[in-house]
Amino acid sequence: MISSKKYIYRKGKLKYFDINYLALWFMIPIVGGFSWYITIEIFFESGSGSMETAYLRNMFNKSNLNFADFASIGGVYYQTDNSVNWRSISGYSCFVSIMVIAFIIIVVAGWKSWKIVSKLLEHGESDFSRKLQMQLYKALVAQTIIPVTLLFIPFGVLFTIPLFNVDWQFLNHIIVWIFAFYPVIDPLPIIYFVDYYRIPVIGL
Repeated sequence: MISSKKYIYRKGKLKYFDINYLALWFMIPIVGGFSWYITIEIFFESGSGSMETAYLRNMFNKSNLNFADFASIGGVYYQTDNSVNWRSISGYSCFVSIMVIAFIIIVVAGWKSWKIVSKLLEHGESDFSRKLQMQLYKALVAQTIIPVTLLFIPFGVLFTIPLFNVDWQFLNHIIVWIFAFYPVIDPLPIIYFVDYYRIPVIGL
């Protein structure tokens, strides 16, 4: 949702960021967080006797970890008799739908932003202004690609693979490292693409 808001801002819709719309921007993360909470409460049972809790406890025990020391939630797509657990699959579908909404906003606003930036000279903007806007746009695209590549795709794969009854638990360790490096990598596009940051920092 943060990335999608940045695209709306870059698209030039500054009127949506004045005081009249302030409540809207505060409501977006609240509604998004509440949607995730409701999805977990409805579709991912976490009681001590639930099938999901029993599965998670078993996974923790295999890793020599005390289940009681961690806060965890998860879904089980197939029950012990190999029948489909539609509750967990419905929860998975809700999570995917929430992320898809943000991606649709990013794609639409990003495409329109590109059209605006590419026509700045035709609208009388100086070459300096067009160059700066293009640098900021490239940085924004890169800052969107980074979380998509390092967060959404790996975690999406990790959550989706079990739907096909495939065990890829070795990905857990890799994704933990990817997640740890994300905050370090995220600001690099601004430093690289924008001259005012790149030249003083790395001299290029």
